[in-house]
Amino acid sequence: MSSNIKKIKGLNNKKSVIKIYDDKLSQELADIIQEITHTGEKTLPPTDLKKLKTICKQSDKYVKEAYDLLTKHLEEKHAEVRLSAFQICDEIFRRSHCFRDQLILNLETVVKLTAGKDLPPPVHVAQQLKRFALTTIHEWNTIYGKQYKKLAIGFNYLRQVEKIDFTALNLLDTATSAKQQELKRRQEAINRERIKKVLVEFKEKEADIIATLTSLSNSINLLLPHPDDFFITDNDDRNDAEPLPTTSHGESQTGGGDSDDNSQDVSFREVGMINTKHSIQLHLMPCSEACVVETPENAIIIENAQEYARLISTKYLPSVKAWLEVLSKSPEEGEDQRRLIELRGELEDVMFKYGRMTFKYADYVSSDSELEEVPDVQTDKLTTVFNIEDPSTWSIVSKEEAVGDPTSLQTRLASAKKSENDPGPSTSTGSQSVSDRKQKLLALAPKLPFDVDLYHWEDDKLPVPTMIPNSTEGHRFWLGSESCMDELPVPEGSAALRTRVIEFTGNFSPVSHSCRVRLPSGKLCPRRDRLKCPFHGEIVPRDENGVCIDPKDAMRIQKLQEKRQQEKPDWQDPKLLAEIKRTTGIDLKMPEKGKRKKRKKEYPGLTDLKKIENTVTKRLESKIFKKSVMRKVSSAMDRIDQRKFQDKYGDQFQYFYNS
Repeated sequence: MSSNIKKIKGLNNKKSVIKIYDDKLSQELADIIQEITHTGEKTLPPTDLKKLKTICKQSDKYVKEAYDLLTKHLEEKHAEVRLSAFQICDEIFRRSHCFRDQLILNLETVVKLTAGKDLPPPVHVAQQLKRFALTTIHEWNTIYGKQYKKLAIGFNYLRQVEKIDFTALNLLDTATSAKQQELKRRQEAINRERIKKVLVEFKEKEADIIATLTSLSNSINLLLPHPDDFFITDNDDRNDAEPLPTTSHGESQTGGGDSDDNSQDVSFREVGMINTKHSIQLHLMPCSEACVVETPENAIIIENAQEYARLISTKYLPSVKAWLEVLSKSPEEGEDQRRLIELRGELEDVMFKYGRMTFKYADYVSSDSELEEVPDVQTDKLTTVFNIEDPSTWSIVSKEEAVGDPTSLQTRLASAKKSENDPGPSTSTGSQSVSDRKQKLLALAPKLPFDVDLYHWEDDKLPVPTMIPNSTEGHRFWLGSESCMDELPVPEGSAALRTRVIEFTGNFSPVSHSCRVRLPSGKLCPRRDRLKCPFHGEIVPRDENGVCIDPKDAMRIQKLQEKRQQEKPDWQDPKLLAEIKRTTGIDLKMPEKGKRKKRKKEYPGLTDLKKIENTVTKRLESKIFKKSVMRKVSSAMDRIDQRKFQDKYGDQFQYFYNS
């Protein structure tokens, strides 16, 4: 009895293991089909397709599961997904009898989803899907039509009732290929004509391009000569060799003892060389830019160089590049194309040399200038002093002014003169401190410009300001001029004319602390808010592990979390929610805070249908033909028409009572 029980237990364990393994393969099968159908490629990936075939070979159960999964993908609103799913159907259909039975049983539905009238976007992929589906069904009938009677009947139904011409598909392929060949032949003829035109144009402009290139090169060499240009002739070499010491036989002395070296050094001192045993090496480092100072001698050269560079950069070099682009379409590389490539390299080199030059325009005056220098005039000599006491001197002081008047000019001048001669007693310490404090306060006091509050400072009664409303919906062309001129009072009223908003500019203290709450990923929250984090509440000091340093802060935060968890409505009782779901099938459970919904997996290979639908026309239609906008436009137009008829026919009897 115990052995039987052990066998049963072992059998049960074996069955449970097999069931787990089946669930794992089923999930793997679903994942593979999901990945293949959402690649967005025109062909199936061979690696994933091989895994799919390996799973389907193990049992017909997996074949049926694959058919159910592929049928769901054929119903998706994306033509690329349907195309990949039907390609998988074709691969399994040719290898599995079970799959053929399942698909032929629902052949009408499969044809409707792959070759029907209402196929999802993209449009070009939908056309490709329809064409591939009809071609594949025609091949299925040719290969398996005699073995599967339902397939032959379905094929005849599509051909006779639905009027699908399967033979026209081959004709369509032939016509498409012929059309493509014709387009290719026309394009080749157009390219040949363009090449001929380019060669003629190149022959006409080659001399001008070479002349401009040579002129710019010569101008650059004149402005910045190369060190190789400073050559030394043979005559100079002979003259340099004359001062060398010679022997009695007339040969130059290049070796010998110490006496020879001393005599050679003495001879070289005569020409400025102290010792010939030392050598000096000069390394010329190329600079990134060369500055050329404009002078009267090189001004015309600089002007010509700039003109040649402008011609090459704006006319000749773009033309050469365009000619090369046209000649690159020729199947053969000719001599003209090689010459153009060399010419392009020469033009780019000379423009590179010109680009390294910078010009400094000096302010120079020619010697024959008629301008004469004017000597500086001393300002003191031009100062005129008017004596007020002298009656013969003209004065701006009126004789009618009283001498004792403190506001008169005579009194002020006299007091100023007295203060210069006799400074008077010094100010007291108290008044000086008050003055210093006043100066400091004036330096800190803000200076406000003249604004509307100062303009209405003395007005007792202020009118309520109004504003013209700005319509946020629609366009100004949709609204009548009468409705746009209706002014509305400002919400603040007359107080808006007596207030002024002054921004406070204080010293900014940067935030040095962070939130440091432990995140689900294991990291610490890096937000640097000053007082409160928008995700985790009040910011308190925490250690490197995200634990509160002060136990009081930890207790307070824990109480707040418990209070928030307890704040749930009564109708969120789990038992009540379970009963409602069991009765109505609707889950009314509120999502828990702090837990994000699982994002839907994105597939970048698929074409984004939202971008296809989000066109300019769609956006304009959604704004213009909106119901609220249409109602507003119609009411505004009715009001304008009513006012127009009232102005014209308001005094007539019938229009008076119909208004």
